[in-house]
Amino acid sequence: MVATDLRIRRFNTPAGEICNLIPADVGRTIGDLRLNVAVPELQRLLANVIGEVIIREREVQDDEGHWYMLRIQPYRTADHRIDGAVVVLVSIDGSNTPKKRAAI
Repeated sequence: MVATDLRIRRFNTPAGEICNLIPADVGRTIGDLRLNVAVPELQRLLANVIGEVIIREREVQDDEGHWYMLRIQPYRTADHRIDGAVVVLVSIDGSNTPKKRAAI
């Protein structure tokens, strides 16, 4: 999960593995990190999803050549405010690696 200021709020274990995240990255802006997944326009996509309340999807590749479906959707609170975005990566390359669902 990413806050409206694009700071990482939390992530699951597969996201840490796929994106090269560590617990100390919580609170850092997504632009300050060197992720293992090639999404050069990630900050723009996140800002667009949060600002326009839309969902974005695209195929992305990690540094090891594995392919993932990247889905970014707005995070809506219980009182219906947009309070950031959720980033999900799902393995789609059909390799022998276990299917992973990573969420930031």
